[in-house]
Amino acid sequence: MPASGYSRKPARQSIVLPLARQIGCTTEVSRCKRRRRQGLVAGTTVVQRYRNTLGPLEGAIVLVYTSSSDRSSPYAAACLGCTYRAARNDRRVRLTEKEAADLANAHAAHCRAINRGVPALPDDTGAAQIVRSRLQSKRPHGTSPHPVRLTDFLEDCVDLQRDDDFIKQAMFEIVRTEGHFLKAAPAYSGTGTRFLVQPHPPRK
Repeated sequence: MPASGYSRKPARQSIVLPLARQIGCTTEVSRCKRRRRQGLVAGTTVVQRYRNTLGPLEGAIVLVYTSSSDRSSPYAAACLGCTYRAARNDRRVRLTEKEAADLANAHAAHCRAINRGVPALPDDTGAAQIVRSRLQSKRPHGTSPHPVRLTDFLEDCVDLQRDDDFIKQAMFEIVRTEGHFLKAAPAYSGTGTRFLVQPHPPRK
């Protein structure tokens, strides 16, 4: 099945699988054969791409990706036409590559957004705010803090476009300025640092 109008990559680097037949829609997927695409979005390795063909218009591309710094990292999906992002299944468990691909395929089948490409690179202030917003979403109720993992930011990679070092530095700055919200402690291994999102203050 040709990928006309979708990818200008040489055919030897990718193939197109007719997943449309499986779900009854005009979804296409391009999957790298010899190497995984790195550099499309900073800090990620893109493994699959889906899109819905909207007549003469190009439908939005939905990426399936993982962290470029950790090959054992789980996977996520992100649409480049709308705000759809997915990093967990309906049981709140991290995604395998197949699960992320299934979600991307299903979303591409129904999304009517036009492809907008990778979001504009945020400046450092904007990127730091994305880090803080993710930490805020992890803030627990009760008395136990939330131990932060770099995989907590996997869902944000397409918008954040920063590597792990930036995320760590942003968290160190939050520890310095908002110690009531985020604390740092030595890692259990004895090397490195672990970060802990502090619980919401008790209601008065």
